[in-house]
Amino acid sequence: MENIELDLTSMNIFDSLKVMVLSSAHNPERRLRCKGASEDAKSLVSAFDVRNLEFV
Repeated sequence: MENIELDLTSMNIFDSLKVMVLSSAHNPERRLRCKGASEDAKSLVSAFDVRNLEFV
């Protein structure tokens, strides 16, 4: 499984949520490593069925 790095440090919470959920749906076979996601964004994205997100 190939990894994709997402740098969310410069995004607000709404943009970072949009990028995480849409990228996860578009690349279901890849592991998405999200850098800079806030704790609020992590808890909000947990409501969606995304299994390929990893927070670093």
